[in-house]
Amino acid sequence: RPIRDVIIHHAHADRIGGAGEARRRGAHVHALARTIAHARQRGQVVPDVTEPERAQLTIGGVELDLFYPGPGHTDDNLVVYLPATRILYGGCFLKSSTARDLGNIADADLVAWPSSLRLVSAHVPGPAIVVPGHGPLGGDPIEHTAALLRRRVTPAH
Repeated sequence: RPIRDVIIHHAHADRIGGAGEARRRGAHVHALARTIAHARQRGQVVPDVTEPERAQLTIGGVELDLFYPGPGHTDDNLVVYLPATRILYGGCFLKSSTARDLGNIADADLVAWPSSLRLVSAHVPGPAIVVPGHGPLGGDPIEHTAALLRRRVTPAH
């Protein structure tokens, strides 16, 4: 089926990189205002639908809950929850349970990230599946990300 809508989690290339192709194919590309501002500053394709920091959408008959928990991996990380299936898409804000470090932290707010994680846990208690930005499904990416932050496990340079 044709893709009609794309939701961008944040303005890093691994999340916004396909926005141009999606728009060329007629899809609406959704993002937070701050993601759109970053895209403009970086010369990236600019999403065409601005979403508020909290929104409920129905796309293709699927209910979506968009939620900005606050700074973490970036200052514009957006999470998406599908209440009917209890699936949480965390983007790079949530690390796979197999991740050994926090990944790209160039734009991270390591101080605010733990509080933002707690807001996600409060907003989406007990998701059935958590989809991290990179890596396999499984385990508890929310708790694993919190543990990495407690230990401040950052990539080796």
